[in-house]
Amino acid sequence: MVAKITKGSSASGALEYITRNWKLKPMDSSMASDEPDLMCLEFDAQAKMNPRVEINCVHISLDFSPEDKPKLEADPELMKTIAHDYMERMGIRDTLFVIVRHNDHDHPHCHIVYSRVDNNGKTISDHNDRFRSQKACEDITRQYGLHWGESRKKVNRERLRPHDAAKYHISDILEVVVPQCRNWEQLERALKANGISVEFKCNPNTGERQGVSFGYDDGKENHVFPGSKVGKEYSFAHLSRSLDHNQKAYEKR
Repeated sequence: MVAKITKGSSASGALEYITRNWKLKPMDSSMASDEPDLMCLEFDAQAKMNPRVEINCVHISLDFSPEDKPKLEADPELMKTIAHDYMERMGIRDTLFVIVRHNDHDHPHCHIVYSRVDNNGKTISDHNDRFRSQKACEDITRQYGLHWGESRKKVNRERLRPHDAAKYHISDILEVVVPQCRNWEQLERALKANGISVEFKCNPNTGERQGVSFGYDDGKENHVFPGSKVGKEYSFAHLSRSLDHNQKAYEKR
């Protein structure tokens, strides 16, 4: 099992994404309602209990190996149990959360969205969360006899050079936040919330945007990549089309 973590200042986009435009019902939730508008209002109200926490919403994708599909199907409650175990190990407790299972890929996976402002208005720490998450995933994988998730099997992240590791990190963030955004402004805010900088290449005569680069500072060096080097789907042209598609899909709701 592996986990991907992204953060934001609003739960609405993440909730819309994990519920597939509100078509999927939560596998588990601490919410008072599963109605879209009420869920968003509940998250917003909780965030206002501690307005100092600007990055108040966290979205986590728990990805399992295809080899674990029979085990998870044999016990319908197992994925929920593992999701709660992961949350406990990460100190995610006494707060609003939603867990939704997806079945749109060969590998089983579920999504967790939770509020960093807990039910008492206190902050749930995200200090070193990516390192803590890696440790939690390793422990859970061993405890439940699981296999490493798809991304871990394809690339051993721990053995990558810092520059390559930064590129994969940017790709992981983009994979999650792009479907939640409908324009470049939203995408820039979502990436900034996750420590990713955005720079545009513009036509010197017209000022029109023609390209995009993404940067990530790992604490030792700032790594910058053209979007197309992160992935062909993250070139400026591809991303512009994706954002436009998201906007049109939103208007049709």
